[in-house]
Amino acid sequence: MMKALVIEDYSMNLSKIALKTVEVPKPKDDEVLVKVLATAINPIDRAVMKGFLKDSYTIPEFPSLTGFDMAAVVVETGAREKRLKIGDAVWAALPTMKRGEPLIMGAFAEYAVLPGSKCGMAPSNLSPVEAAALPVAVLTSGQALELCRLEKGQRLLVLGGSSSTGSAAIQIAKAKGAHVTATCSTRSAEYLRSLKADVVVDYKRSRWADVVQDDFDAVYDCVGEKGVCANANKVLKKGGRFVSIAAFQEFWGHRWEREVAAHILTMDSTNRASLDAAKDLAEAGRLKARIAEEHPFGKIAEAVREEGGSSSGKVVVNMMS
Repeated sequence: MMKALVIEDYSMNLSKIALKTVEVPKPKDDEVLVKVLATAINPIDRAVMKGFLKDSYTIPEFPSLTGFDMAAVVVETGAREKRLKIGDAVWAALPTMKRGEPLIMGAFAEYAVLPGSKCGMAPSNLSPVEAAALPVAVLTSGQALELCRLEKGQRLLVLGGSSSTGSAAIQIAKAKGAHVTATCSTRSAEYLRSLKADVVVDYKRSRWADVVQDDFDAVYDCVGEKGVCANANKVLKKGGRFVSIAAFQEFWGHRWEREVAAHILTMDSTNRASLDAAKDLAEAGRLKARIAEEHPFGKIAEAVREEGGSSSGKVVVNMMS
């Protein structure tokens, strides 16, 4: 048996989540069973549990396990899993996030099962707590920058640079040799400069659309603010790229001009290549997480309800404390 954070039904105030004792899951032939060492709480975790995304990512049945991000160690492998071995330190974004497939969660638990193909080898220089703060962010932003077709010397605008996805994008883009402009609040400006952002725009002091130059190759939107599509269209070069993980309503009603290629991104957690690329960056000292709070596993329900973190960094849960 194991302890796991379980949700009984969609709950706007997250009152229907609690730590419960459940069966340890059994891995299928192509899966692995892992002991979770640390996990992190993402905005999307709360959105799913509240039912905000149930039209696209429906929890197939209740009660349900919860949680996306994890750093873990392999304790059992299925018969067909040949790459991973017992004792391997891994990291992953656990859920199936492809449209039309059931949503599978379970990182907020002492043990979890997932396809071995979704597990990346964890960076050797990061602690489990540090590693757990990164998978959803680096998968999302790595795939966003692929859609941006970002190359060395190109100009990228990141909206919401202090978010976990935004800060990951800055670090990945700088590693590619791009010029990065990023927006944030006053309190996060120095943090973005520490990530080597070339230009930092404080949205508390000025509207980014009024102060940035109109020659960006790509815009990556992590905020979804009102008017973002129209404003991005103005600052992008002809044939530029726009990728958003947040502008759902505005995106579908906007008419893009000047041959801009625009995308709404949903993270593909089966794309291990993004995790492997992030591992290389982390081990080279070019990718790190910003951690706002660390909680013991026994307090995970309270940590989820508090809705901390976001622009101040990731909320992580140390399963070993």
